[in-house]
Amino acid sequence: MNLGLALRSNIFTPVESVKLSTELLPFTYFFIPEVSNEVDPITLSLSILTKRNDCHAGSGVIRVLEYDLKNLTKQIKTIQSLTDNRFFLGVGTGPASDKPLETIKQFISVINSIRSENAGIEIYAAALKEGIARKVAGTVDGIILNFSTFSHANRMARIFKNGGGKTVFSYLKIFISWTRERAENMAKEEFIKYSTMPHYTSLFNSEKLFTGLSEGVTGNNMKVLQEKGVLLINPSSSELNYAITFFTNNGVDVPVIYPYFSSNYTFEEKMFYLKKLIS
Repeated sequence: MNLGLALRSNIFTPVESVKLSTELLPFTYFFIPEVSNEVDPITLSLSILTKRNDCHAGSGVIRVLEYDLKNLTKQIKTIQSLTDNRFFLGVGTGPASDKPLETIKQFISVINSIRSENAGIEIYAAALKEGIARKVAGTVDGIILNFSTFSHANRMARIFKNGGGKTVFSYLKIFISWTRERAENMAKEEFIKYSTMPHYTSLFNSEKLFTGLSEGVTGNNMKVLQEKGVLLINPSSSELNYAITFFTNNGVDVPVIYPYFSSNYTFEEKMFYLKKLIS
């Protein structure tokens, strides 16, 4: 089974990300989320790919509609020629638009343009709801799910693959701290942050993940989020394997572990935890 690892730049420095990629051999896909103005996902992906010749790495995801296509194409061509086509491009549309159909149309057009200039490039699109999975199925190689329940992954996988899509990735966010209370608070903060975004609000409401923004995310909500596979708190190896098995049984081809560590963890402690988790 293939496994992925998301390396968030405010959790791991670029040097730490490259070191993790060489130490954590069970992971064969490395996603670099675009969450910082100081770390370029494409450049960091190249660094990982030059250190390991048996993995894939790429953005997870970039707002492709905001990029200069000429320069992006030049970057991709250079990286692919250096890494035997092991770079992948994870893309998203960006913030919710008041004209979603036009945005999706432009999104697909840009993807087709990138593909026409870069034969063999694997392109994965962030997909929250069934509509986008259906629309991009014949255009991209894979979709990336975020904050997905097991049942939502099942529906998305069926729609995407029935439309001709190949690979379904799903982020599995895990929150780690020295105390369970702190790890839960970290998860609540992240979940609430995303739930203020209209497209995520729609997803969370449709999946009945919490009762309402005015009430926040309660302890009971946290229990539901874990039971449905949306996130894990200080997971053990067996708890992680349980969630991975459920996702793969529901159409996910590559579960992607997405760790958040509290700030008082050293890099060595993060490395030790991840090694133990996947042992």
